[in-house]
Amino acid sequence: MKRTDRLIKSLACAFIFTLIFQSLSLYGECLGIEKNTFRLHILANSDSEEDQALKLQLRDAVLKYTENMFQSADTSHNAEMLVKKKMAEISCFSQKFIYSKGYNYKVNLQITNMYFNTRVYENFTLPAGYYDALRIVIGSGDGHNWWCVMFPQLCLPSAENKSDEIYTDGQKELIKGGVKYEYKFKIVEWYQNIVNLFNGNR
Repeated sequence: MKRTDRLIKSLACAFIFTLIFQSLSLYGECLGIEKNTFRLHILANSDSEEDQALKLQLRDAVLKYTENMFQSADTSHNAEMLVKKKMAEISCFSQKFIYSKGYNYKVNLQITNMYFNTRVYENFTLPAGYYDALRIVIGSGDGHNWWCVMFPQLCLPSAENKSDEIYTDGQKELIKGGVKYEYKFKIVEWYQNIVNLFNGNR
């Protein structure tokens, strides 16, 4: 009986250490994805049907407007610097777009570092983490948000080849792996929360 107990404990310890090892490896890949990604975050004025539709219209317009902006960028840092240089231009475009749709909401833009949950899109998945992002707030910003990626432009079909240049093979496997990695991302979120707790972050 004691030998059986020892065997069970040994197997349990082996499983835990394997899980920790996998989490550390996956956590490193997720940190690399965070570092190599510049995201877009849009907050709607409210949750009314009209305001939510307006949010999505602005999303499409901004992604289209900035589509050619990152041709010279080879890192997310370079992409962020390009956005900073064009902030006034993007802000003016966004405001004019809102007015053109018959709304008088003010639009506020800022570059921030913020936490995003794991997000499964149609063709890719991004793990949870703290990402640099262009944040656009429409009006009071009391509505549900929407987020995607400005660089590499994963939300645009033309950006697929560019993403192959930005991410490592391991990172591409996670991003394109879809739902099969979702539970592993949850483990990383758990690990990340523990790290932040001990470091006193966030």
